[in-house]
Amino acid sequence: MEKISLNSSIEEETSKNHIYIINENGNREEVSSVEGLEIIFSGENNVVELHAPIRKFIQSQIVCGESNYIRIGSSKYSISKLKINVCFFCCKLTIGSNFSCRGASIYMQEPYTEIRIGNDCMFSEQIFITISDMHTIFDNNTKEVINKPQNIYIGNHVWLGFRTSILKGARLSDCSVAGTGSVITKTFVESNVIIAGNPAKIIRHNINWSHKPVFKFEEQKKSEEEELVKKEVLKDTLQKLQNKKLILWGASLFLADILKKNPKIAENILGIIDSNPARHYRKFYGCTIYPPEKIADLNPKLVISTVKNNHENVYREIKEYVNKKYPSIKVLPDIFA
Repeated sequence: MEKISLNSSIEEETSKNHIYIINENGNREEVSSVEGLEIIFSGENNVVELHAPIRKFIQSQIVCGESNYIRIGSSKYSISKLKINVCFFCCKLTIGSNFSCRGASIYMQEPYTEIRIGNDCMFSEQIFITISDMHTIFDNNTKEVINKPQNIYIGNHVWLGFRTSILKGARLSDCSVAGTGSVITKTFVESNVIIAGNPAKIIRHNINWSHKPVFKFEEQKKSEEEELVKKEVLKDTLQKLQNKKLILWGASLFLADILKKNPKIAENILGIIDSNPARHYRKFYGCTIYPPEKIADLNPKLVISTVKNNHENVYREIKEYVNKKYPSIKVLPDIFA
């Protein structure tokens, strides 16, 4: 097996073990302990590197032999019941950012081996990961070892279901899901798949997953779909309003956002009506703000209410005011909402 090149911080050390907290600016602080994480050194020259912030460790443990490097990235999730056992020497374990775990045991009991876990991975309970069989199987005639240790690589955004086992030589690509009880023994180069079974195989392609529970995911999906419909309606409405001179009633922050995203709207705006005297005759994204009595001077074809607070009631008041004084001018509710 190819030897793993360890982190330079290990190679520089000669006699001590180190636990480092790396802050968001890249500065490191050496500490003697970490709350919720028991760290046991049975040898020397080990480096455990934890990147802040980590929400919290719960009942977790790292056991190191000699000259090993372990890195865990920052995470907004809790890391619970993570057991890392690196009994021998010159092993490298890296876990990316936003790792979450309910219970996992990781064993590296052969030297010069590596396990790499990507960003945003979610481990369920009773996860088992090992780079070796921990004991030797050999050919009885030649004494050749037939179960040599092999490195393990897990991509980004991978979800390991309850009681998943990741055995030597396994590789999972990005955005994968391992079903409950899966035993993964080989390389899966395809991303966005569900794998399941013993031995595991691909059972579904072209998937992705979210940390959100189903009801929250569907709420977000519905909200995004509604927003998309609104954008399409707005686009269609704006096309119909081309070359129609109009005024907007209400210089709200919401309107500011609309004008920033759709600067062409301003080309058709004769002005903005606002009842607040402090705003009169000031510019709002290139549009002048006028008092209500100036509507006749502006001579618009259309008035659109853009007042957000208490919108329905305000719209009715605006419509009554305009219809009474200027019956030929059409009034619309907020088409940008």
